Amino acid sequence: MWKSLFKFADERDAIQKKTFTKWLNKHLKKVNRHVEDLFEDLRDGHNLISLLEVLSAELLPRERGRMRFHQLQNVQVALDFLKNRNIRLVNIRPEDIVDGNPKLTLGLIWTIILHFQANLRSFPVWLLIKYFSSIFVYSLAEKGLL
Repeated sequence: MWKSLFKFADERDAIQKKTFTKWLNKHLKKVNRHVEDLFEDLRDGHNLISLLEVLSAELLPRERGRMRFHQLQNVQVALDFLKNRNIRLVNIRPEDIVDGNPKLTLGLIWTIILHFQANLRSFPVWLLIKYFSSIFVYSLAEKGLL
């Protein structure tokens, strides 16, 4: 039983990763950026900052270096930007994103989607949630878990 629950959680995470990557690329395309692997390509903070710049129409500072210190600084800029907009980030630290933590990276992107989709009004949040839920339920049915 536990095996099937873990497998189910892994499948859910894979679906979220794929869906969130598509959402990110839709917005990053506007600034000629692209994400292949969500957990790898956000680590230096550049794609994260670019995403927030596109969504907010504001310019954010960024470090140009390639060292871990620069990566942490860039992710901190992104997290501070979100916090200054009163967006609640629960237990997400720059180290989590720079280290490629899957759960916290997915949580961060979901938080950004919820906040900015609601503000952009280009796609109703309830429809977004319904879409993600339907993918989730379809995956369950496909695997015979429903």
